Amino acid sequence: MFFYAFPPFGVITRTLQKIQQDQATGLLLVPFWPTQTWWPPLTRILIQPPLVLPNRKDTLYLPQDPSAVHPLNCRMSLFLCHLSGNICRVKEFHRQHPTLSCSPGAQAPESSIALTLRNGWNTVVNGKLIQFQFL
Repeated sequence: MFFYAFPPFGVITRTLQKIQQDQATGLLLVPFWPTQTWWPPLTRILIQPPLVLPNRKDTLYLPQDPSAVHPLNCRMSLFLCHLSGNICRVKEFHRQHPTLSCSPGAQAPESSIALTLRNGWNTVVNGKLIQFQFL
């Protein structure tokens, strides 16, 4: 199954559960809200770095009045996330990224500070740095 979804923000958690349950692969459009409870489950099933959509007046609009600017437009960034409920695809994606920490007793990796972005547009999942890409 391949899907595309831009769910209402209140059902993002259930959408992620359905993706994992069905082992589906597809694209999910979500706001950049790393403090939400659904953020860790979302980042754990990424299979490509998220794309940050440009924040323009027409990125998000009100269906009842397309000419009006959405009230959250200036305060929210949207991300397009390629996700999969297939754990093999997720593990393959993680193997492609640098490890930022080590297990007790293992040799410490070289400094990873140069890998992080100054603007904070990245995340770490299971010790792997995932940098966001800009569209």
